[in-house]
Amino acid sequence: MFVVLQLSRAKSRRVDQSVIPTEVRRRWPEVKINPAPDRIEDSEFEKLSALKITFDSLAQLTRLFALKHMFLMARICGDEIYISDNPVVMHNARTFGPYGNIGVGVPGIEIYFPLSPDVVLAYYCPSSMKKIEEEQADAEKCASMLFATQFSREGISRAEVLQLEQMRAEIKRSKDYYRLLKEHRVVPMDSQNGLFLNSLQVRASYRFVAAARSNFSFVKKNAF
Repeated sequence: MFVVLQLSRAKSRRVDQSVIPTEVRRRWPEVKINPAPDRIEDSEFEKLSALKITFDSLAQLTRLFALKHMFLMARICGDEIYISDNPVVMHNARTFGPYGNIGVGVPGIEIYFPLSPDVVLAYYCPSSMKKIEEEQADAEKCASMLFATQFSREGISRAEVLQLEQMRAEIKRSKDYYRLLKEHRVVPMDSQNGLFLNSLQVRASYRFVAAARSNFSFVKKNAF
């Protein structure tokens, strides 16, 4: 519930939700959206309306989070982890055409929420977990077939042996990481992970980005 509320209370989300009433007022000035303009300003009424919508759908939204695979990402690099005024950020590597691919219930969605300068709470769609397992199985099958093909002929080179060893080492690294992800629910966060998460925070921010130390070179370089 805490994550859902953090998602819904962000300034950028309220701005998005205010687009419709703003457009209605522009097109039909005589329509009364605020039933008591003498007691509450339109902007405050919109905030309360958004809050009511959130609480009305809280059980449904919370269920969508509870069904996902939840884990922690622990920082092992020296880079700063950013947090913005829109802290619950999302990413999806899949595409679904003009309807978009970002949403709590969209297949393949990844959700990230920084809890501290060193720890990020993450949610993965169950379908993403299944896809990882399938990709690892395909990789192992490919490596085994390549191994059988190479060693069934004479004159295998040292370079080919090294290639097979590197492939199997990469598969093992991937499986070890997935085991931490699935069973232990804590995975290390390196510089590449941190860069990716920071980019999501910068892109989602509306008013500010914060960090434990005043190191905002990435923001200055990539701010729109």
